[in-house]
Amino acid sequence: IALHSNIGKKKTFCFKERIKDINPNCVVDTYDIFYSEENKDIPFARHIDYVIDCCDSLESKKILITECFRRNIPIISSMGTGNKFHPELFKIDRLKKTEYDPLAKKLRYLLKDNKSLLETMVVYSREIPQEYKGKIGSISYVPSVAGLLITSYVINKFLEGKIEKSSYFIWLIHIFMVISLMFEPRIQTALKRLETRNCTLRASELFKRRKYESSN
Repeated sequence: IALHSNIGKKKTFCFKERIKDINPNCVVDTYDIFYSEENKDIPFARHIDYVIDCCDSLESKKILITECFRRNIPIISSMGTGNKFHPELFKIDRLKKTEYDPLAKKLRYLLKDNKSLLETMVVYSREIPQEYKGKIGSISYVPSVAGLLITSYVINKFLEGKIEKSSYFIWLIHIFMVISLMFEPRIQTALKRLETRNCTLRASELFKRRKYESSN
């Protein structure tokens, strides 16, 4: 989403513009805020089926995870991707089981007083971060893989029927588009060519097939 053409523009505006360009019928709510204790209720003004946390701030992560737990909303959180070069070392697991991830270690400490919060699902890397003069940076292909793993995890939770299906297929396709377009240009191109109805039918067929396989 970071291009020369949108330097100086708000991320919220750029993401909304990109999503609407892919699917003009997609409803996109944006909140141009720094998530904190003071405004923690704002994103929950509308119904939420699933939360994907990509906050950089540890305090924001702590508040968001706590709020989701209190409201019984499933959440998956992305841990650190900075100063790492091996996306094949990413893993999805519970926060309490993470290792070699400095951000996850700090988050575990912040949430240690509530053991239930340590059960939060996260994407983290087992790679030890490289040190470079105390600076933190990221290379394009590493965060993108973390995003695709999160996308896969959430969509499969819907397909497995483990998430309440309020507006099931609409939310499924919207989540797929919102998360995928952030990370993979080829997926952006593919989504632009697909009609929402066709996506829904394909998702429906996959859901039925998995349901049939699990019953046998």
